[in-house]
Amino acid sequence: MTYGPHVGGKTLKALFGETAFYHFRIFQAAEIPGINPVADQVLAYWESRRHGDDLPRRDDIRPQEIKRALPHLVLLDLIPDGAAAHGFRLMTRLIGTHVAQYFGEITGQDIAEMENRAAARRIYHMCALAREHRQPFLSVVRGFAPGREHLDAYALYMPLAGREGEEVGKILVSVDVRFSDPEG
Repeated sequence: MTYGPHVGGKTLKALFGETAFYHFRIFQAAEIPGINPVADQVLAYWESRRHGDDLPRRDDIRPQEIKRALPHLVLLDLIPDGAAAHGFRLMTRLIGTHVAQYFGEITGQDIAEMENRAAARRIYHMCALAREHRQPFLSVVRGFAPGREHLDAYALYMPLAGREGEEVGKILVSVDVRFSDPEG
């Protein structure tokens, strides 16, 4: 288990510079199973769609095969943009009903336009990790927004290869929001 903002012994500051969002924990691919049941289901599906060591592509993901998880899914288009902070913009292609309940209906919008700026910065950083390392990352955030201090958000970021199979073109995100464990 890695406590944040850290990844593999490196702080996010070392990877990306200063960050300014709520306290959260980051888990790498091998650390994820067993933390959250929705993340477990979607991660197992993502792994099953891989081509050997290659990342799955968007056309490998078949929504009818993961119907129970659909309300928890977000699909983000990663659009190269040299002027953007991470060298890309994140456009919301689709957002599941469970996620929209907490973050609003943001289909067709850039994540940077979200009302919760701390969440937008966190999402960009997590997508940058998934893109750079070409592996899933899970963030766990307690009290992810003002007025929601009693809730934990589990967000699993899974890179999807572009059409050519090399560059990451999309990020599939699974989000589960649960009441916080007062002992945790």
